[in-house]
Amino acid sequence: MNDQPTPAEALDLIRKSRNAVRAAVSDGKAALRYALIYSAIVGVMVGGQVLDLPFNVVCSAGGVLGLALLAKTWSDRTGIWISGVSPRRARWVAIGLGAVLLVLMLVGVQFGRQQQIWAGIPLGLAAFAIAMAGSWLWIKVFLAETREP
Repeated sequence: MNDQPTPAEALDLIRKSRNAVRAAVSDGKAALRYALIYSAIVGVMVGGQVLDLPFNVVCSAGGVLGLALLAKTWSDRTGIWISGVSPRRARWVAIGLGAVLLVLMLVGVQFGRQQQIWAGIPLGLAAFAIAMAGSWLWIKVFLAETREP
């Protein structure tokens, strides 16, 4: 007895799976909630770099932990996890967003070395806004790339 699906059945399963992922990503309230939490975590990570040791490390480590918990919560709720690096164009949005946020973190470190901790607030707010915009752009690109031909 062969339990393998026919090619047509396999394609139908792939199509259904893709549509389920698209539905989870395009759920407006869930996507907004995810983006707000993600952006707040990123804002704290970036803004916290102006602080002295060990507080800047706590902001970074806490941010990584927060992002991991956010990913776990999202995958538990939706049954899927999307890493952000697939499909191809969405990957470049994620890489570009990461590069911009890394630059902001390095700027924060430099302000911290100069004891200008006031810069943490505008850097954190900028990171929050950039993360929100990047999250929105990533969703748009992801949905466009995974649309049925």
